[in-house]
Order: sequence, then C-alpha cells, then structure tokens
Amino acid sequence: MLRTNRDHLVKMAVAGVIAAPTMARGPHRVKANGEPFVPIGMAGVIYNARPGCPAFGWAADHLEPAVCVNAADPQEDYAMHYLANPGNDAVVVSGEAKRARGVVMGEHARFIVDFDEGDMERMCPGDRVQITAWGTGLRLLDYPHITVRKLDPRLLDLLGLEEAGNGVLRVPVTHRLPSRIMGSGWELNPEYVDQDICSNDAATVEEFGLDRLRTGDVIAVTDADHTTGRTYRKGAVFIGLINHGNSWQLGHGPGCMTLLSCPEPRLEPVIDAGANIARYMGCGAFAAAGRA
Repeated sequence: MLRTNRDHLVKMAVAGVIAAPTMARGPHRVKANGEPFVPIGMAGVIYNARPGCPAFGWAADHLEPAVCVNAADPQEDYAMHYLANPGNDAVVVSGEAKRARGVVMGEHARFIVDFDEGDMERMCPGDRVQITAWGTGLRLLDYPHITVRKLDPRLLDLLGLEEAGNGVLRVPVTHRLPSRIMGSGWELNPEYVDQDICSNDAATVEEFGLDRLRTGDVIAVTDADHTTGRTYRKGAVFIGLINHGNSWQLGHGPGCMTLLSCPEPRLEPVIDAGANIARYMGCGAFAAAGRA
C-alpha cells in the first residue's frame, strides 16, 4: 500500500438534496450539426443508467447516472465540490429512503451518487443526502511530484497502482488520450468539476475508441498538467475518471474529472479494459458481480 497522509485528513459531513431536473420555457440547445434538441439526463434520479454503463448511445446530453445531489445555497454547494470526493460514503437522511447508503461516484454540475436499485425507487427530488467528505489534501508521501486531486483514500487503494521505480507509478486505464481532444473545462480548477472530451468528430471517436467509454472508467490524458489549474505541458500526464455521458454540443463530450496529475511522464498508463471504479467498488452496473 502506498504511504499517504490519510491519518491526518479531515473527515467531515457535507449535505445537499437530490436535485430536481430543471428546464427553461424554451429548453432547446443546438447540436454540433445545427440540429436543435432538448437536453435530458442531468439531475434527479436516473433509474436505468448507473455508473459503469456506456457513456455513448443514450438519447441524453451530459447524462449523470444514478442519483444527482447538490446544495441550493451556492456556498454550501461549493463546499461540497471542494470537500467531497469519489469513493466517499453517502446516506439519505430524509424521506421514504431514509438511512439508504450509497457511494459518491463522480462530480459534475451535481454529485453523482450510486445507491441500490430498490433504495432509488423510494427516493424523491428534495430528499436530503449527507456525504462523509474525506480525501481533500491527500498526498502520496513517496511521490511528491504526483498530485492527488479528487480521491477518497480507500478508492486510491483500489486503483491498482504499481510502483515501477524511479518515482514512476503505473496506473491501469481503459484509454490513453492526447490533450488535443480535450475541450470544455480547461478554465476550471481540477478540484472543481470536470473537463469534457471532444466527441463531435466521428473520425476522432473511432481513432481513440471513445464510443467504448463507460461512466466510471479510469483513463489517462497525455501532455496535460493539472497540478495547478489545467494547462498543456509536454510530457505531463493526468489520470481521470469518466463521470458523465456524451454530449452533442461543440467542445463537449464525455466528462473526465481529475484524480491524479504529474507534470512529467512519471504516471505510466497501462491499458486494462476493466479499469472502472464501479467494478472496483462492486456497485452501479457491476453491483451483481460484487467488489473486484
């Protein structure tokens, strides 16, 4: 097990509610080809898409699988985004599904939390959800050149990281992508929300196998440094998590939130089709199979 400072991290409660889907009176947006569409798939309780499901193929835009949680107060919402992490525990504290337990699987406009199917059927927008926020400030003590961005320490242990010597960590990933195909999100802090993979060009989708992406997949992006903000840097690597589904809008596509970053090539991606946090944690689309 990698040495970390996990015993010195603050563990605290943050809370929000299951977010109700919202739309304007004129809800249409425009696809990359100029065709209008009504965006669907964000907020609320998504019954038939769970973490581990395909990121492509849905009649949806920025699909957020499972249960979507946010806070109405902007400062409380920012606190959730900066303090909570994938792998954190969650519990419903109001409504018919009170005491149902789940796990944070990603962060987009809202937090994506997976619960058992039966519990989700008893949930309603407005039900309150408490998250045990843990992981902010996590450091790899023997790898100071590698920055941890968004990880519960227990999820870090499940990623299959392998020490390769000379300060290199090998990381199982489903895809290795170049930074040139990354789009919306360059301007955002890597601790806050994600960056989209541009998917509007069919040749690019085919070249990099983007249509095989699943929510929950762990991927690598080269020549991108997320150590401080998000920027292009030759040789840099970041390890990301696919948190939401594809988008038809220009500059958008499946979302990728930052887990680890290194400004030099000492995060070594190793292709593994099974590198998915829902599989590692035995939840979402992999719930029946149990923990890997």
